[in-house]
Amino acid sequence: MSVLDYIKPGRENAVSREALHALTRRQDRENREEIEALRRAGYRIMSSSGAKGYWLCGSDGEWLRFEREQVRRAWKCLAPFGGKYAIVQVEQRPGEIHVREHYRRKSGTGQVEGQVRL
Repeated sequence: MSVLDYIKPGRENAVSREALHALTRRQDRENREEIEALRRAGYRIMSSSGAKGYWLCGSDGEWLRFEREQVRRAWKCLAPFGGKYAIVQVEQRPGEIHVREHYRRKSGTGQVEGQVRL
C-alpha cells in the first residue's frame, strides 16, 4: 500500500511518521522517500515543524505557506556555507509556469547549439 492511502485532507487529520510506519509496515525512511516522490509528482502533501504528521493540502494559501517554510529551512541549511550557494526566488503568478532559462554555446559558424533563453 502507498502512504497516500493513509494521508487524509486537513491538518486535523495529520498522520504521524510513527503511525505511517505501523500502518505501512515499512521503515520510516522508505515512507519519507515515497512522500518526497509523491510531492515531486504534484501531490500536495503537507507537513510542518509546528505540527506533527502529514496531511493533504486544503488550499493554495496553505501550500504557499508550506513552500515558504521549506525555503526558509533550506536557507538555514545553507547558511553555514557562507553564501557559497545561491537560491533564486521567482514569484509565480496564477496562470504562469516558471521555466528555467537555458544557455547553449555558439559554434564557430555563429550557429546556436541546442535550446536558448527565450
